[in-house]
Amino acid sequence: MEMKPLVSLVIPTLREAEIGQTLDVICATLEKIDGYRFEILVVDDSDDSLRRRIRDDLALRQPPVSVELIEGHRRGKGDAVRLGVLATRGDVVLTMDADLPVALTHVEPFVRRVWDGKIDVVIAERPPSRHAARPFRSLLSRTLRLLQQQLVFQSNRFSDTQCGFKAFSGPMLREMAAHQVVQGGMVDVEYLYLAVKQGARIEAVAVAETTDRPDTRINLLRCVVVDPIDLLRIKTARR
Repeated sequence: MEMKPLVSLVIPTLREAEIGQTLDVICATLEKIDGYRFEILVVDDSDDSLRRRIRDDLALRQPPVSVELIEGHRRGKGDAVRLGVLATRGDVVLTMDADLPVALTHVEPFVRRVWDGKIDVVIAERPPSRHAARPFRSLLSRTLRLLQQQLVFQSNRFSDTQCGFKAFSGPMLREMAAHQVVQGGMVDVEYLYLAVKQGARIEAVAVAETTDRPDTRINLLRCVVVDPIDLLRIKTARR
């Protein structure tokens, strides 16, 4: 019998005390998808006490899908994603934020597009107006998008690089993670930049952002200082 392709989900977490419940929702979706095997790698940057609580919670739940909890180095989201990606074994790797920014109905079509060999990377792009009610966040988002387009990609090819829902060819993503230079939130930009440099086939899919998500935990002031520097590092790094 031919072995089903393996799909790896990488989920970086920080103080996500309810990640067990989130994984229940994810596993319920994965169980309904035929034709694939799944593994989930949760890379947790929480303090030791919360990490122990999460580990105990996952042990009690015994989810139907393989779940591995990896201890992050607490260096940032990008470093957590890198650790998770390098630990994957999947033919396809899906990177996903723990607050589930996109409906899980997109898992199967994103994975299928990559596994069929037609596309190397599939990314979710949310509506540009999503921050309309938060002026400062909207300004920051538009400024960083302009910097990415002008400094890194030198085009307006991508309108939303930061959505935490992307599917990649597993071997390609692991190779990119091995040469990753940023440790913070610009990890998505770095992966897309490297994919473009390699001539990867990239597809953007317009999605609706889920409406019942918790408030963001992004340190906006830190982003103002660190993200532009990381964009410059992405562009100038020798690989």
